[in-house]
Amino acid sequence: MLKIIPSSSYCPAKDDLFFQSVQKNVNEVLSEDVKNEIEKGKIQGFLKSLPIFRHSEVQASFWITFLCQAEYTQGVGRYVNDALCRWLVPGKNLAITGITSLHFSFQNFPHHRFYFKNVLFEVGGKEDIEIIQRNILPLFEEIRLNILAVYHARYIASLRSISTDQKSRLIQENLNKILNLPREADCSLYDQMHNFVMKVIGDQKMGQVKKTIAQLVQSRPKSFDREVFYEMTHFTVLFKDQFASRRDPRYIGRVIALYYLFKKSILDSIRKEPNERHIIVKIFKTAVNKTQQALGVLLAVNILRETERFDRRFLLDAIRACLPDVQDVKDSYISDWREKKASFFYLEVTKESSFKAQEIQKLRAQLPTEVKKQVESDVHPIFLPRNEEDVARNLILLSQQLKYSRDLPQVSIHYEKQTESELFFSVLLTRLLHPQTKGLRTLFVRRQKTIKFFIEEMREIGKLKKRIPKEAAILRVSIDKTPFFRPDYSVDLLRARQKIAYELSRIIGEYRDFNGGMILKQEESLLALRKHLGPISPAAESLLEEFFYSLRPGIMQTALPTEALKAHFQLLQTLPTHPTGEAYQILEDQMEKFFFFFATASDPAFKDHLDIEIEKLKIPSYELATCSLELPPLFVKGYLLRSEKQELAISLKKAIEFAMKNWNDTLYCTLNPAEAIQ
Repeated sequence: MLKIIPSSSYCPAKDDLFFQSVQKNVNEVLSEDVKNEIEKGKIQGFLKSLPIFRHSEVQASFWITFLCQAEYTQGVGRYVNDALCRWLVPGKNLAITGITSLHFSFQNFPHHRFYFKNVLFEVGGKEDIEIIQRNILPLFEEIRLNILAVYHARYIASLRSISTDQKSRLIQENLNKILNLPREADCSLYDQMHNFVMKVIGDQKMGQVKKTIAQLVQSRPKSFDREVFYEMTHFTVLFKDQFASRRDPRYIGRVIALYYLFKKSILDSIRKEPNERHIIVKIFKTAVNKTQQALGVLLAVNILRETERFDRRFLLDAIRACLPDVQDVKDSYISDWREKKASFFYLEVTKESSFKAQEIQKLRAQLPTEVKKQVESDVHPIFLPRNEEDVARNLILLSQQLKYSRDLPQVSIHYEKQTESELFFSVLLTRLLHPQTKGLRTLFVRRQKTIKFFIEEMREIGKLKKRIPKEAAILRVSIDKTPFFRPDYSVDLLRARQKIAYELSRIIGEYRDFNGGMILKQEESLLALRKHLGPISPAAESLLEEFFYSLRPGIMQTALPTEALKAHFQLLQTLPTHPTGEAYQILEDQMEKFFFFFATASDPAFKDHLDIEIEKLKIPSYELATCSLELPPLFVKGYLLRSEKQELAISLKKAIEFAMKNWNDTLYCTLNPAEAIQ
């Protein structure tokens, strides 16, 4: 056992129980390796490990033991007591029922003074014990960092051999080492003082925030328990000093309190419906300064898949989808990802003019829907080696299209894969090599930064009339995918393909797009539909694309008149964006010989009932087009009938009504079996 000696005038007797107890406790705090080093006359390793914290098992009463250097740590005992009492259970001062402390030195090192303290705490109940078990180790680390920072600052300040500027610089460097902060270059005295003032103001305001939340706990004990103080402690770290110093403490307290309620609410919703998307939004009125109004957006959203991503950029895009001219406020973004199943975000936005009541109401109503669209899922890349047999077959097919000496080059463009930043396509090309024809490598010397062409293989694949060589080439193309993100962050492969096709025509000249004829017709039809509709919002544009490409049979996308597609889409736009309280809804319209129908419900199972009933009518596919869309929380099935017979349209309407009623009755029987039997 290591022998210790008091560092004061206190001279204990041989049988002094207090001194024996301290000596025993000091030896228990130290590991066997440390004690062996001290007995051998080595102390540097021990000094680097200070300060040391230990605690007994957390029960109704438990001990916390603390050991540090006594030099340059005056007042550390009072600080440790205060920090532990306040923050072991945030919002509640723990009772200290016993203290043992002593300044001492080891017998082997009489000139090194140390401070030992043993504190006995009383805990109120089981709930407090669980909170202490969660908080105690992070709190030890925070207290340890503070003590080290004070020790180094006081030590450097005591040196007489260096100037004041050198002392200041050494203190800053030591603090950076302790806190693992990057070394700041050329930080002026003004900047340091400004940051210090902001920190002090922020700390003072957080004290006021704490009082505000304490009042809430007392006035609404069923909604708020002491856990809210744990959330406030975490938020004091999240809130930047610049943010806290410029906001009213009551406002910050309100944000933290609502965040706490959001957390309880969304976690409860996740337990009840784990596979559904849950979003909670709160809009606050606030101000950046005395003249500039702002809106604070507090958002809670659950995570359905591990691959999902959502951050500041997506939240701002969702807000701008509702209010396009807003800007985010600097240093106002806060995110909390501690919960595995839910994430929480706060962001302030402002604009040049003040926010109108209609704009705030629009943001409240539409933001949850826009957030759903913005949640992005990472797509795992697929490893699928290229099928060389398919490539050879396609090249032979393309070469067979070259039948005359004036035939254009034949091109086939195929999507391959994507990475985080790029899309990859393969291009198969066959052409006739006339005497004046330029080589492919010469043509592809000039490349764009966003599109890169690589020639993988070139070879002769036969001759036309045994005279003109046919050249076949396999090209690999990579293109930046950022310009092709849709509003919901899905990648528009069609537009990416069109960009490659255009760039290819610029390089090699006119050619025949062998597998893009239908795509070209679709694009022309969609472009004509856009012109007839006129200017529409980004949300309507996204809906238009989903509607157009969901039309079946696919040939109907290009065969139907633009006026009919326009009328059908406009009927789709009249659908309510929220449930009406009815189990289902049917919309209809007519334009000359065209008849339009939409059926909607909150359960997609109704579509099967519709298909069964409408198949009985045996309407030819060239007369009836269908579309199927998902407009959360509604599912939509649409029909476009082209017929000269009014009776057929009536039969179709009756079939839709019968199917929807039959589905609703089946659903009711499933949900209420007892009532159905009666």
